[in-house]
Amino acid sequence: MLLIELPTGELIPLDSTFILQELSLESPASLESAAMQHGGKDLSLGFFGPRRISIMGFIPAATRQEYDFKFDQYMRLFWQHDLKLYRGVPTDRYLTLTRLVSSRAQFISGTDYAGQIELEFICENPFWQDPVVISDSQTLVDSRYFSIFNPGSVECYPLITVGGLATAAIPYLAFTNITDSNQRLVYSDSAVTLGTTLTFDAVLGQVQRGNTNTLRYMTGSFIKLLSGVNTLQYNGSTIVYSLIARPQYL
Repeated sequence: MLLIELPTGELIPLDSTFILQELSLESPASLESAAMQHGGKDLSLGFFGPRRISIMGFIPAATRQEYDFKFDQYMRLFWQHDLKLYRGVPTDRYLTLTRLVSSRAQFISGTDYAGQIELEFICENPFWQDPVVISDSQTLVDSRYFSIFNPGSVECYPLITVGGLATAAIPYLAFTNITDSNQRLVYSDSAVTLGTTLTFDAVLGQVQRGNTNTLRYMTGSFIKLLSGVNTLQYNGSTIVYSLIARPQYL
């Protein structure tokens, strides 16, 4: 049985006739033919585009008024943005339904009040997501190595918070994911002082010092966590850091 979670956190089970009809997931290709030979080259970066999904169900009714009432209830539910779709119990993975893009009703022959309804949604995030986040929190000193395990089948993007600064100023700090070909985030900002909190949000692509946007002080790239064990290195003054990330699955 499919389950829908509202933005408020309320979990609503759908009627047992509702099924996932289609799950479309595509990685746009950019192909170049090989010169004077078979084959060619894929020049794309290998990223998946937004996912489209279709949900189909049946609305039984004895009258047109009953059908309209039930249909309106479903439309109020599905018209909301950022619904979470679970495939059933256990609720261990969900898709975020960004918005409804189309609906279609097909009535039983001879009636205009009972039949199938088909709904199409777009998911900006194409991956199934884990309700349970990865988390890590510890004190880091210069040149410290540490590991983070990502149980998902694809990469995920963390939110890193830096606080509890041990010195009066931290003009420089860096995180390197050695497992990810030494992907490196470097931050250099002379305004960072004792008591300052820094956040590096790899999902939104944002860097903040307190409530101030300080993306301009970052170089390199945001850290991502590959599937499996990731070995990271920290460089800079002693800090207390925390990390959360949501595992993702194809």
